[in-house]
Amino acid sequence: RDHPAARLRIVGDLDLSEFAGFEGLGAQVECVAAMPYGDMLRDMEACDIVIAPLELDNPYCEAKSELKFFEGVLAGCAVVASATGPFRGAITHGETGYLASTPRDWRAALEALLCDPGHRRDVNQAARERVLDRYAARNAAAAFMRAAGLADAPVPPVASPAAARASVGTVLNLGFVLPAVTAGSGGLRKVLRICYDLERQGHRVSLYVLGHASAADMRAAIRRHYYPFAGPVFRYNGTVGAHDSLVATSWETAYVVRRHCPDPSRATYFVQDFEPMFMPVGTGYLKALATYGFGFHMIAFGPWIAGRLRRELDLPSDLIRFPLNHQAYYPTPAPLRKGRSV
Repeated sequence: RDHPAARLRIVGDLDLSEFAGFEGLGAQVECVAAMPYGDMLRDMEACDIVIAPLELDNPYCEAKSELKFFEGVLAGCAVVASATGPFRGAITHGETGYLASTPRDWRAALEALLCDPGHRRDVNQAARERVLDRYAARNAAAAFMRAAGLADAPVPPVASPAAARASVGTVLNLGFVLPAVTAGSGGLRKVLRICYDLERQGHRVSLYVLGHASAADMRAAIRRHYYPFAGPVFRYNGTVGAHDSLVATSWETAYVVRRHCPDPSRATYFVQDFEPMFMPVGTGYLKALATYGFGFHMIAFGPWIAGRLRRELDLPSDLIRFPLNHQAYYPTPAPLRKGRSV
């Protein structure tokens, strides 16, 4: 209300009638329908500021990644986010973005960015440098191999699996056990990105997928919704091949890996979330919690889950920070902007 030229742009389904504070703002609030992911990123480029509000001290919200930080930064925006653990780990307050815990914090951060376009540009530039350094896409596969003790040195960049096999000293044979393939899963996207990068770097990667779809349908879904993975894809039927390491990617798949790896030193557990919290306390909760005691080598995707495993269960894990796909996130000429948009 203090900045009549500012606009709040909301993408997706949100019933503003539930929020009395929006009354009287009229054209200052723009609501548009949900859109495909690529269109959403391009739409974001027309904004100056991206906000990422989450409920503090909520375990579900604490499990959400800092994705909206590097999305916004690479779209050319300054970012204001709730002070959850992942955002605190990603943002230096006032330098690469702003963290907010109270309504007063939100107002102060937005005022600072709305009133000073030069400061917005400085914040975005500082954040961009950090994002491009910390979340580079190829670091994900290299970090995975180092964390799992499967490689002694970083793998050089290569253009194809054939070129990679000529340049990598040891070709690893890895099996990943995945839950059923569905479109739009952020967790599955992270796993498949690492599988795809490992494959491109010359390693042999096989996927064992739970569910009732045929292997051909699973392969087609992976290639259509995620990445052009070229390795073997199997519908899990109770058997797996011989691998240097068998990797669990969710609590259900951890039971499959334990069945085939009586020696836990041959098993790896790729942990993205504290999955017991996805369910009420009961059988599912206890079964998910029990998987953390299987003795597998733990690889945590993101500092929040690594910290939780350490604090609550006294479990060590190796950390992979969130990668950045430069084919999806890249600098573009800033569009001409009229007025102020958040």
